[in-house]
Amino acid sequence: MRVDCRRVLGWVGMVMVIGLIPSGTSAQSVGGEDHAEGMAILGAEAAIRTPGQLYPADPADSLYREARQALNRGRYDQAARLFHQVRLDYPDSEYVADAYYFEAFAVLRGSPSRGELERAAELMAEHADRFPEIASQGDAPGLRVQIETALAQVGDGAAARSLASRAAESADCDEKEQELRVMALNALLTMSSERAVPIIREVLASRGECSAELRRQAVFLISQHLTDETVGILIDLAHGNPDPDPEVRQQAVFWLSQVDSPEAIDALEDILRNTDDVELQGQALFAISQHSSDRVAATLQAFALREDVSDELRQQAVFWLGQSAGGGDFLRELYMTTESLELRGQIVSGLAQSGDAENGAWLLNRAMDASEPTELRTMALFWAAQAGVSVDRLGQIYTSTTELELKEQAIFGLSQSSDTEGAVTVMMRLAEAEEDTELKTALIFWLGQTDDDRVADF
Repeated sequence: MRVDCRRVLGWVGMVMVIGLIPSGTSAQSVGGEDHAEGMAILGAEAAIRTPGQLYPADPADSLYREARQALNRGRYDQAARLFHQVRLDYPDSEYVADAYYFEAFAVLRGSPSRGELERAAELMAEHADRFPEIASQGDAPGLRVQIETALAQVGDGAAARSLASRAAESADCDEKEQELRVMALNALLTMSSERAVPIIREVLASRGECSAELRRQAVFLISQHLTDETVGILIDLAHGNPDPDPEVRQQAVFWLSQVDSPEAIDALEDILRNTDDVELQGQALFAISQHSSDRVAATLQAFALREDVSDELRQQAVFWLGQSAGGGDFLRELYMTTESLELRGQIVSGLAQSGDAENGAWLLNRAMDASEPTELRTMALFWAAQAGVSVDRLGQIYTSTTELELKEQAIFGLSQSSDTEGAVTVMMRLAEAEEDTELKTALIFWLGQTDDDRVADF
C-alpha cells in the first residue's frame, strides 16, 4: 500500500469549489495539521487575550496584571514566576484560581524540562482540588490533557496511561468531553498507534447519535496515520459496515482517495454501483479519480454512461475524465450520443482541459456547427480560443457567422490571444468593415486596451 499525501494540497482548492470535501474538513486538516491540539491551544490563547473578571481593589491586582502582560508578550518564564508569586504572596486573593491555571500554561508554552512539566501537572492537580468547579470549566481540562501529552512524549508512563484511560472513556453527549477525548486519542496516535487504534475502533463501533461528532473526528485522526490496519477501518466505515452518519461515511470515502490499494478501489467501485446516496457517490467519484490504477478510466466511463443517475453526477465523472490522459475519444463519442445540454457542456469543458490538438480541432467544429445550440457553440469557441486557436481562424469564424453571441466570443478570443500583433491586425480589419454599432464598439474597446502603436492612427 502506498499513500501519497503530497498531492492533497494540489487539488484541495479545486475540490472545495465543486463541493466534494465533507463539511467540517478544513484546508488545514486536509494538509494533515494537528487541529485538535491547535483548537485547544487557541482556546487557551483566547483566554489570554480576553481577561476574566478583574478586581481592582484586590491587593494582588497590580502583580496579576503584570503577570498577564508578560504572558501576552510571550515572556513565559517571567509570567510563570509572577503567577507563582501571586499565589505565594496573596493566598486569599480572588486571582489565585486563575494564577494556578496561567502559571501551568506559561510553563507549557515555554521550553519546559520534564521536571517543569511535572510541576505544571501538579499545579493543575492542586487547582482541581482547591477549585473543582473552575477546574472543570473552560480551557482547564484541555490544558491538563496537553500537559499529560507533553509528559507522555518524554517517557512519563503515568501520563500515557492517563491519556489512554481518557481516550477509552465511554462517549456521552457532552461536547467538551468529546473534544478532550479526541485530544487524548490524537496524542496516543502520535506516540503509539498500537495502543490508540483499538480504542479508535471502539469509538467508531459506537453508532449512537451523541457520538457522531466524535466518530467524525476519529476518522480524521486515523486518516493522518494511514496503515494497512487503519485503511481497513476506513473501508469498513465507507462500505463494509457503513456508519449511519452520512458525514462519517463521506469522510471515510474522501480519505480513501489517498490509499493506493486494490481493496480501496474495490470499495469505491461498489459504492458507485450500489448506493443511492448522491453525496457519497460524488465523494467516491473524486476518490477513485485520484488513483493511478488502469481501472479508473473504465470505472469513470461506465458511470458517465449511466442514465439512472443524475446529470450532476455524470458531469463529475466527465470532469475527472477530462483531467486524465486518453479520454478524448470516449468524451467526443459521448457528446454525440447524449441529449443532456448540461452534460454536453461539461464534455466541452473537459476536452478543453486536455490541451490535445485533436480536441482543439473538434471544439472548433462544434463552434461552427449551425445545428448545435448557440450556448454550446459559444462555449466551444471560448475554450478553443483558450487552447490557442490562431487569430486568423478566429477572424474567419467572426465573418462566417451571423450570430451575435459567436461574434462577441470571437472578439473576446482575439482580445485574449498571445499573438497580440496578429490580433490587432485582425480586429482593425473587422472593425473597419463592421456595420453593427455594438460590435464595432466592442472591437474598438479591445483595440484600445493594447499598446500597439498602430491603434492610435487607426
